[in-house]
Amino acid sequence: MIKIKTRHLLMIACLAILPVYASANDIEPSQEYFTALPATSPVVLDGILSEWDISRLVQDPRFAIPKGSGDSGQLVSFESLGGDWTGVGDHSASFMVSYDADNVYVGVLVIDDYHENAAASAWNGDSLQMMVANSARDSQVGLYNFALSGVESALGSLIVNIEAGPGGADAAISRQSPVTIYEIQLPMSSLGLTELTPGTQFGLGFAINDGDELAPGQQGWSGWGPHALVYGKSPSETGLVTLGVPEPGTIGMVLLGVGILMTRRRR
Repeated sequence: MIKIKTRHLLMIACLAILPVYASANDIEPSQEYFTALPATSPVVLDGILSEWDISRLVQDPRFAIPKGSGDSGQLVSFESLGGDWTGVGDHSASFMVSYDADNVYVGVLVIDDYHENAAASAWNGDSLQMMVANSARDSQVGLYNFALSGVESALGSLIVNIEAGPGGADAAISRQSPVTIYEIQLPMSSLGLTELTPGTQFGLGFAINDGDELAPGQQGWSGWGPHALVYGKSPSETGLVTLGVPEPGTIGMVLLGVGILMTRRRR
């Protein structure tokens, strides 16, 4: 059970009223920040999102190309590396993040017209590469890669590759064409953290690689902050996750309380 302390609520309240600036990286400015709420039901790693609050899904997150272009770049939801992308039915992705007292969970729903990972690779084919960064997003904490080997007609086995960092990450991946689901568990230690409490922040980015039957391997990617992973590792290209309170309305109540206290002090 996650205990909410007054100082945590005040921290969340302060974060909520901070001014919003233009994006400092390639993620679309309105999608650069994600507030993760506690899991409403225990998360079971089975590649099924039935226990998740689907209303929290961020659909088709966009990012600017080329890498490093930021506000001056072209916003896309998929970046090709030679493959032929025909639209969201070919490859697109949505994601959400939640947490409990011990773990952060990432759920990713991918629409993909063909599953291709004949190489049984952690990155060269249909797969998900993830970076965890510190809260300042200036230092890499971990690199965790997840994939389902095989091809559409002969799916293989789960691949969990700890490329760098503390480790401990785990996942379940399910495929029922045209949908692939990644359900990822990140223990607090894999994030470089010692507790998961409201107000805690860390950087998170992932590239969801796409391969096709006639173009196998890494032919392009979607994702949230994929430029943290591709064309070199760049923690500054991750999004910022903030652990939130169980009920979003709590923030409003805290802000109201802070306002009342400030009014009383002026008297």
